[in-house]
Parts: sequence; structure tokens; C-alpha cells
Amino acid sequence: MNQQPLSKRELKVALMAEIALIQKIKKADALGQRKKADWLTQLYFRTHYVHRTAVHEANKRLKLINRVPKEKLPAIAAKLDPFRGTDEPVVVNFKEKVGGPNQIFRPIMNFGIENWANQFMVQRILEARGLVHENQYAVRGGGTAGAVQVHLTVRSNSRYRRAF
Repeated sequence: MNQQPLSKRELKVALMAEIALIQKIKKADALGQRKKADWLTQLYFRTHYVHRTAVHEANKRLKLINRVPKEKLPAIAAKLDPFRGTDEPVVVNFKEKVGGPNQIFRPIMNFGIENWANQFMVQRILEARGLVHENQYAVRGGGTAGAVQVHLTVRSNSRYRRAF
């Protein structure tokens, strides 16, 4: 396998190939071909270019101080396996929770690049297979998307329109 960092062109080609595979998964799922969709999902998780794009995306989303040099990304992608997980340490900090009688501290976990990459791959498959509910805005645009949906619902319903 190529252990060189992806150029912008190679990354674009890899992303297009990943999107094509996700479209095949969506199509098989929509046609009720569950075994084919399952097989394509397994293929997706085992495909190296999917690992490379997921690691690239994860590195982009990490804080600047935690980012990995581009030269090390191919080695990280080569050892990714979403079925096995990672041996990467997770840093846990506790933040005081105000107003909670049962829990005084809230754990905040900082995952590394391998865990983030695995999460991106799983998220894309959950969205492709329709396993994400339409109201789960954390993976579909965040709080802003949720607020927009509430606003649109209120505007379209005359019963609520009078309140605003």
C-alpha cells in the first residue's frame, strides 16, 4: 500500500470513490437487497481509500494542537479497523455540573484521530443505511439545523403562528 500522503487530487478521487460505494449501499438498501447492502457495508469498512479519507477528515476536525503531521496519516489509515477498535488512549476530564443533585461532575472525553476516523466511517454508514432518525440533529447539522426545523414547523402550523 502507498504510504505517501494523499495529494488534493488523490483525496478528491478517493472521496468520489467512497461516495460511489455509499450510493451502491443506499441503492441496495432501498431495493430491499439486505445481503448485498451488508456485503457492501463490510467492503466499505475494509476499503483502504475509505480509511484514508476518514483519517484525513478526522485530522481536519481535530484541534490544531492535536493534529497529526500529514506524513503520518497513511500509517494511521493502514492500521484502522472499525471492527477491532483502537488502542488509542482517551483523555477524560471532569467538568463540574451545576444543579445536578445526583451527579456532581460530568465526564468530557477527548478522542484521538483513530477513534474520530472510526466514528466518521460508522456515521456515514448509519446515514446511508437510514439508521439515523430524521430528528437526530447532532449528526445532521447540529443545533442550528434543529432550530431551523422548529422554526419551519412553527411557521407552517397556523395554531402556533399566533404565538410568534
